[in-house]
Order: sequence, then C-alpha cells, then structure tokens
Amino acid sequence: MALAAGKHVTVHLLNGLKVSGSVRSFHKYSIVLETTTQEQLIFKHSVFALLVCCRNQRCTEACQTEARLS
Repeated sequence: MALAAGKHVTVHLLNGLKVSGSVRSFHKYSIVLETTTQEQLIFKHSVFALLVCCRNQRCTEACQTEARLS
C-alpha cells in the first residue's frame, strides 16, 4: 500500500509544489508527512500525484527514473 506509515513519499500538489517526507499517518481526507524539521498536513483533494520511493528513503533522480521505467 502506497500510504503505509513510515514510507518515504513525494507528493505533487495541484498548485505545482512538491512535498517530500515520511508518512506519519493518514485517513480518509488527509495525509500527515514528517520531515526532519516539521510535520505537514496535506488534504487529499489537493494531491495531483503521489510518488513512493523505491528504497524507502529520500528519493533521488535515479530512483524516480527507475520507478518510471517499471
């Protein structure tokens, strides 16, 4: 499951911003991402795309390319 707690994800928002972090928690309408300095609440209706990192760590360009190819 993409939103399993503890997985590192990059969330692409409808306004063009990208937010990266570890999934702290989620429920029907929102996701809480944890970064090294803060937690961010993201409402699911504002999410355009969700990229799950293949190695459960900070996503790199190589990791994102690998995910697109598979």
